[in-house]
Amino acid sequence: PPRTPRHGVRRQRQMCIRDREQNDRASNHLALTEQTIDGMLKRLSHELKDLPQTSVVREQLLGEALQLQKKMLELEQGNPSVALRTVNVHKRMAELQQLLGDPQAALASAREAIDLASSLDLEGSDELHFELGRSHAQMASLLRTQGDFRKAREEAQLAIDEFLQVAQPEDDQLALASAYRELGAIEEHLGSVSAAESALQQALQLLEQPGAAPHSDAERQKTTAEALNSLAILYRASGRAEEAEELYLKCITICQRMADQGNQRIEALDQLGISAINLGNLMMSQSRHEEAAVPYARAAETFAELERDFPRVVRYQERTARSLMSLGLVQSESDNLVEAEKNYRRAIEKLESLDRLHGLPAVSVDVLAASYNNRGNVLVDGEEFDEGLSAFDESLRRRTRISDTPTSRPVAQHAVNRARGNP
Repeated sequence: PPRTPRHGVRRQRQMCIRDREQNDRASNHLALTEQTIDGMLKRLSHELKDLPQTSVVREQLLGEALQLQKKMLELEQGNPSVALRTVNVHKRMAELQQLLGDPQAALASAREAIDLASSLDLEGSDELHFELGRSHAQMASLLRTQGDFRKAREEAQLAIDEFLQVAQPEDDQLALASAYRELGAIEEHLGSVSAAESALQQALQLLEQPGAAPHSDAERQKTTAEALNSLAILYRASGRAEEAEELYLKCITICQRMADQGNQRIEALDQLGISAINLGNLMMSQSRHEEAAVPYARAAETFAELERDFPRVVRYQERTARSLMSLGLVQSESDNLVEAEKNYRRAIEKLESLDRLHGLPAVSVDVLAASYNNRGNVLVDGEEFDEGLSAFDESLRRRTRISDTPTSRPVAQHAVNRARGNP
C-alpha cells in the first residue's frame, strides 16, 4: 500500500497535539467556570438560604448562575456533563422560585430541566437516570402543591422508574425513598388508601436501612419527617387516630431538632407547622379542645416566624391566619372568649391585607368567612350584638364570593335576636 509522506505524518501529529492542548485548555476553563457556579450555588443552598430578608439577592444570584450555565451549554454543545449540570441549575431555580412564591415560574423551570435531561443521548448512564428521576420528583412535588394530583402521580411514578433503572439503586436510596414518599402523599390525596400506605411504608423502609442517606443526615431527617406526616394523615383518615397522633409527634420532634441545629431550617419549620396543624385537627375532632390549643399555637408561632423571614411568600401568611382561626375555635369551645376573639381578629386582619394586595384563593376566602362568622358568635355570646351582627354580615359577603348558597342574612339576624332575648 502507498506510504504516507513523512511531512504528512508530522503534520498530523502536530495537529493532534494542538487539538489535545486546546481540549485541555477548554477543560480547565470549564472546570474554573463550574467552580464559580458551584460557589454561588453553595452560598445559596447553605449560607443565604436560611437568612431572612435575602430573597431578592438569592434570586439574582441563582439567575446569574443559570445564565452562566446556559452560556457554557452553548459553547460546549457536545459535552454531556455540562448539559447535566444545567439540568441541575434549572432544578435549583425551580426550588427557589417556589420558595419565593412564584409557582408558575417554578413549574416552567422544572419542565426545562426535564426536557433538557430527556433530550440527552446517554443510554445506560446512571447519572442521567438520577437527574431525570430527581427532575420528575421535583415536578411531582410542585404539581401536588398546586393541587394537580393526577399529573403529579404520573411524574412521581416516572421518577421511581428512573431511579430503579440505575445499576446500583442502593447508592442513592434517599432519592428513591423521597420519590416513594411523594407518591404516597399524592395517592392519599386521590383517595387510594392502599397504594398510599404501600408507597409510604416503602419510603420509611428505605430510610431505615444502613447507608440509606449518603448525601446528608439532614436530608434523611427531612424526608423521614415528610413520610411520617403523610402516613399520619392516612392513618387518621382510616380511623387509626392513636397511631396517627404518635406519628405527628415524631414528625414534630424531628423537625424541631433540625431547626435547632440549623439543618434545612426553612423546610423543617414549614413541615413542623403543617404537622402541628394536623395534630390540632386530630385533637379537635376528639373534642380535646384545651390540648388542641397547644399545637395550633405552635403552628401560628412557627408560620409567623417564617412570615417575618420571607414577607413576600403568601402561603406563610395564609397558614398563620389558618392557625390563628383554628386556635380561636378551640379557645371559644373552652370558653376562653377573650383570647378567641383576639385570634379571630388577627386572622381576619392578616387575610384582609392579603386580599387587598394579592387577592385570595377560594380556600383562604373560606377561612376568612369562617373567621368572621366565628368572631360574630363570640361577640354575640359576649352581648356585643351590633358588632357581632356586623361580623356575620362580613362573613356572608365573603361566602357570596365562593358559594351560590351562603348562610342568609335572616339566619344571622335571628341568631342575634335570640341572643338578645327578642322573639
